Amino acid sequence: MDELSLKLTIGLMSGLILILDTILKMYVSPRPTTYLISAVILIILIVYRLLSEKKKYENPTYLKNLQIINEFLAMVRLLNDYVTWVQRDRIKSEYAIAGKFFKNKTNYYKKETAVKNFNEIFEDFDNYII
Repeated sequence: MDELSLKLTIGLMSGLILILDTILKMYVSPRPTTYLISAVILIILIVYRLLSEKKKYENPTYLKNLQIINEFLAMVRLLNDYVTWVQRDRIKSEYAIAGKFFKNKTNYYKKETAVKNFNEIFEDFDNYII
């Protein structure tokens, strides 16, 4: 996580704590420990979310499959707008493991556009035959 993201996250957390504090003061009798516990829980949840978001893009299985789908996309760009059904079946079986890994994960890996492109092409690859 870069420094700017960290500063923005801390700023957002401070703002959320102030909003929570105001709401609690309006509706609940003041108890400093309640505020402190709420703030700590909120900070822990936000930090956990940010760390888990970062970890999913550093997963070795993800990185290996990302390399495979980048090879697939490069190969598809080199095709002459069609393939025979034999070539299509060979290509589909060759990239089936990556296809299975990334199936329905376009939104999960939304920062990586290659995943979206791969899923769109791979799911509709049967239409690439002549």
